[in-house]
Amino acid sequence: MTLSILPLLFLACGDKDADDTGAVEDPGEHACENVGTGEALTAAAKPVDAPELHIGEGFTVALTSGEVGYVAIQADEAAELLLFADTADVVTGLWLGDTELTLPTGSPNEFCATEIPEHFDLDLEAGAYVLQLGPAAVDGVWLMASSSDGHGHEE
Repeated sequence: MTLSILPLLFLACGDKDADDTGAVEDPGEHACENVGTGEALTAAAKPVDAPELHIGEGFTVALTSGEVGYVAIQADEAAELLLFADTADVVTGLWLGDTELTLPTGSPNEFCATEIPEHFDLDLEAGAYVLQLGPAAVDGVWLMASSSDGHGHEE
């Protein structure tokens, strides 16, 4: 009887970053599958009030057209993150505390360049980061921050 429950234990302890074939989904593909979905947020007028984007989740962020807005990303440890945006030239700055960091050059997502025309490779240390959005001539942008390690599907 003890041996009959072993297969169930192995299934319960499976790799959370792997799908049912054991493969890890590329974060770019995951972003393509989820573009336009997720929680709705409003970008803050001040960095101190920035709502937090949770890593691995999509967010539709409301902006005030022509104004700068802010959202936050918390890195609990050093991490390489990918930031995806459904509109190019809206992510305009990256801050760690009062220090403005150099935002890397954005490029289209290789898996769905039309739907996600801009993504950034961010090499972050642990800390609270703020993304500057705009000023832009749009009233919203979809964003997703994802671990560069990939994403798995849970069953």
